[in-house]
Amino acid sequence: MKHVPVPAITLIGLLAPGWVNAGGAGAQQYNPADPIPPDPEVTTGTLANGLTYFIHENDEPENRAELRLVVNAGSILEDDDQLGLAHFVEHMAFNGTENFEKLELVNYLESIGMRFGPDINAYTSFDETVYMLQVPMDDPEVLATAFQILVDWAGGVVFDPEEVDKERGVVIEEWRGRRGGSARVQDEQFPVIFHGSRYAERLPIGDPDILANAPADRLRSFYEDWYRPDLMAVIAVGDFDGEAIEAMIRAGFSGLRGPANPRPRARAEVPVDHPPLISIATDPEFPAAQVQVLYKQAESSRGAVADFRRARVRSLYARMLNERLTELRYEADPPFADALASVANLARGADAVEFSAVVASDGYMRALDAVLTEIERVARHGFTAVELEREKASLRRLYEGHLAEADNRVFCVAGEPVRRRVPERKLLSERRDRNGAAGRCAARDHVGRNQRARAGLAGRAGAGDPGRRAGKSGVRCPGRGGRERCLRRRRHEGDRALRGGRPRCPSPSPGPRRLAGRHRGVRRRDRRHDLGTCERRAGRAQAHRLPGRPDPVPRHEPRWYVARA
Repeated sequence: MKHVPVPAITLIGLLAPGWVNAGGAGAQQYNPADPIPPDPEVTTGTLANGLTYFIHENDEPENRAELRLVVNAGSILEDDDQLGLAHFVEHMAFNGTENFEKLELVNYLESIGMRFGPDINAYTSFDETVYMLQVPMDDPEVLATAFQILVDWAGGVVFDPEEVDKERGVVIEEWRGRRGGSARVQDEQFPVIFHGSRYAERLPIGDPDILANAPADRLRSFYEDWYRPDLMAVIAVGDFDGEAIEAMIRAGFSGLRGPANPRPRARAEVPVDHPPLISIATDPEFPAAQVQVLYKQAESSRGAVADFRRARVRSLYARMLNERLTELRYEADPPFADALASVANLARGADAVEFSAVVASDGYMRALDAVLTEIERVARHGFTAVELEREKASLRRLYEGHLAEADNRVFCVAGEPVRRRVPERKLLSERRDRNGAAGRCAARDHVGRNQRARAGLAGRAGAGDPGRRAGKSGVRCPGRGGRERCLRRRRHEGDRALRGGRPRCPSPSPGPRRLAGRHRGVRRRDRRHDLGTCERRAGRAQAHRLPGRPDPVPRHEPRWYVARA
């Protein structure tokens, strides 16, 4: 069963309302504080026992349904003697329930053509556990049995001590299989990423000693405490009759009951306001040396129109900065082998803007210098209108592809019952972002307001000492020294820097104003993006993917570490 550190399933909503169009006559207007309205195509409801359900009819692909049982409980809720048992409970759900003894459940699903991985799966993260079924719709009896399986997972898992001992070896082997270089470095980095938080002590994979010795009643205790209707959601998306599915959910799940005195579902906090932290980790089996800078921020609310727009601006910021980092990668003497900017949700309560680079064994400081310089350049000068329009067009294509199939319309419970969203395609069709929001996002939200970044350096054993080199270089967060005015210059109409309100510049960082050894002054790159230049850049980007050229790091690959090597 796959193990992931954060929620992996997302709803991309199909909402009818439009977006504010600055200057557009007759455009539909929204107050930024307005809540995002629910998707009219999604049927939602709550049973008397507190269980919530979401149903969406979608006929592509034909004769298929995606079913999910989402439990708002993960490893963060484990007691000190239960480390790893949230994940262990997930395993036991496939090893015997009230209506399916031992391996009968798996054998039945495989008998109708379903396979572990593509059609049957589950994962446990810090904050939730999700069970997934992909069901063929050509036999009504199969669908009814699939819902019975979900009901059993929700309230009928049997923790037979003999079966627990059998599965114990599987779980420990899964823990052992993760003990490669990447996992060992991650174990060193997570206490830094989640500094001062319970998340640092609750990795879902758990403690091997507890996994080897925990009795069956401790697994049952976790299950009874947290697998309860008020912490659950059932999700169904596919080629079916929604009213029939709703009737099946009500008939199957209404009988579930929670404990008489439920434990409070507390939320773990992740501090984001602390001095800069530096983490250095080495491992001989790590595949590549990397350096990363991470800016933590409090998680933004997702309920209002302004929150949605802010999230899209952050996404565009990362994508446009990625293009600039890619340009550096293909210079004659690049400062790094690859680089990535991304915006991620670390955990409930904490977001992060992350910048990472793959480096040569002696190139840590040069790569760090290059990344920090590009961050500062954007904070001062913003992006061009052409850069913005290109990335908006790219995002439109991405969203249109995602919206086509049922498995991309399945969503997760994370803090609120469902993430309801304004239509990405509509938002990206508007031209309001020309007023400088993406540039201000860089200066104010990402690197201006939160100077408490955490820089990480990493190296493989035998590749030198990155920590010693970092200490000599005096790595600092990029600062602008005082309340210096951010430059807003116009080359010509084809290279108009995104402009708007003046970003707030942070208070000066302590010590001399340097960017990883570089003296003050960040010059603006010459970005005369006429159409021909854009076409040449697009062609070069395609050339990056030709046979014989190294593939770039996947643009949306999640990074859950500070730095690793």
